[in-house]
Formats: sequence, C-alpha cells, structure tokens
Amino acid sequence: MAEETEAGESHPAEEGEGMNILIATNTLSKTEQLVQLALNIRRHKPLDKMYALNIINKQEAPDESDKHARKMLQLATQTGASADIEIEEVIRYDTIINGISGEIKAKKITDLIMGYSTKPYSSDKSFHLINGILTNEQITTYVYNPVQPISTIKKNIVVIPPHAEKESGFYYWLSNLWTLAKNCGGGVKFFAAAELEPFLKHLMN
Repeated sequence: MAEETEAGESHPAEEGEGMNILIATNTLSKTEQLVQLALNIRRHKPLDKMYALNIINKQEAPDESDKHARKMLQLATQTGASADIEIEEVIRYDTIINGISGEIKAKKITDLIMGYSTKPYSSDKSFHLINGILTNEQITTYVYNPVQPISTIKKNIVVIPPHAEKESGFYYWLSNLWTLAKNCGGGVKFFAAAELEPFLKHLMN
C-alpha cells in the first residue's frame, strides 16, 4: 500500500515531557545540516531541549583538540540561534559509544541525531557505532547523511517494514517524520502494509 500527500509502547516525549534532542557531531561540514534536521523534527513545545555533543577520544585520535570541537559546537549553537532556538554545547572526553550513551542517560534524551559517512573506513566505524547505540530502545535515533540542504528536499519516501508498528516508539517516530515533512514543505509517500492505511490517513489529516 502506498499513501501520498503533501506535507507500540509509549515514548517518553509522547507523555507530555517534551523532546530532549541530542545532536552528536564530529564533522564540521555536516554540523549545520544535522542541526537543521533537529530543528525540523521538533514540535515547538516549551519543554523541548536541544544539545550539541562532540566527543574527544584522545586514545583513538590523539590529535583531536578542544579548539576543533568548540568550532563545531559554536556552529551548532549559531544555527540554532538563527531560528531563535537555544542549543546547549556539550564536550565529553570518552569513547564515542560510551560518551553518547552517557549523555543519553544524563540528559534523558528522547531523540538522537547522528551523521553517517559513506567513505569505506568511516562507513565501517559508523556501522559499529550505530549498532552500539541502537541497543538503547528508549530513544529514537536518526542516522543522517546530508547531501543537500534539507529545505530543498521536495519529496520524502518513507518505507515502513512489516510489523514495525509493534516496536516501541513506532507512532512517535512516524509522527516526527510527518512533522519534518510539513516543516520542510515537501510531500511524503508512504510504503507500508495495508493494515496501516487507516492510521496513515489519520496522521496526514
């Protein structure tokens, strides 16, 4: 079944607590687009909070510096400020997986946004990182490889695997994708099992 239109268990942010969005960035060239994704999934509730995180691992990358990290985080906060949204900067000295997991717990994160690289070495590292993070089922994770400004995307295709509605947070992340499409002004085409058609029609109305 395909539905097209214009733009399980409850999730913490579905219960009126607001969204706590963590943007994990380690590449300056992708930082602004990761923040733009975060700005476009938020629902503009007073309780929503946003954090930009950079992790410095001196053991794996001894040349990493606080200066480079702060440059990325400054870009993140400036991007948020341009939309009148405050973003809190966070620098953590740790391994990447432990660092992200620690901040998720400390700040009660509901939504995690991460970049992804298609370069062979970086792609392999990203795969293991994502697998490590996805063991946490209490958050919604967005893995994003920006190739163009998100505001220029005019059609979004969402493929929903069979039985996805039985997973924790399903209705929450699906609603967030719909919010993203509306905020960007693009259309959405859903591919999903026929039994989800009533829900998708209700979502789009």
